Amino acid sequence: MKVVKSNQEVTLPEGVKVWVKGRVVTVRGPRGMLRKDFSHLKIELTKKGPSTIEVQKWFGTRKDISCVRTVCSHINNLAIGVTKGYRYKMRSVYAHFPINCNVTQEGACIEIRNFLGEKFVRRVAMREGVTVSPSQKQKNEMTSNKYPFQGYRYKMRSAYVHFPINGNVTRGCRH
Repeated sequence: MKVVKSNQEVTLPEGVKVWVKGRVVTVRGPRGMLRKDFSHLKIELTKKGPSTIEVQKWFGTRKDISCVRTVCSHINNLAIGVTKGYRYKMRSVYAHFPINCNVTQEGACIEIRNFLGEKFVRRVAMREGVTVSPSQKQKNEMTSNKYPFQGYRYKMRSAYVHFPINGNVTRGCRH
């Protein structure tokens, strides 16, 4: 069964400017600018005020209507990213062989030892602008020291190590 109209409004905090062009939302705040493209969804985005966006879906099924709330959450997360920022955490997990992760070169590189019991030391260099430090509260956890902007999530994923083992790709560190 289809619902005729489903809509929801997003109100952003003070100090955040927002632009809507088609299905592309641009948010600017004190920490920088973020842009998100929602062109893969069949929704309407309209700017109602200086800091208010309305998300609408016409004649949607249950699955289509769930996208309305998701888009609103994404826009709120963009606003948090440009005002407060986010800190990424990555934790190494293991079942049998205890993996040791050491931060070297002042946070620019991670050394991974004893991955699947191997003697080989794997070194993963962080991309430019990304520094990592070991967490003081949690064992086997690394945190980034820089708040993310556009594309930062992908820079942190450079530490998301992919190792080919017997033709398969497995992950050594998880976040």
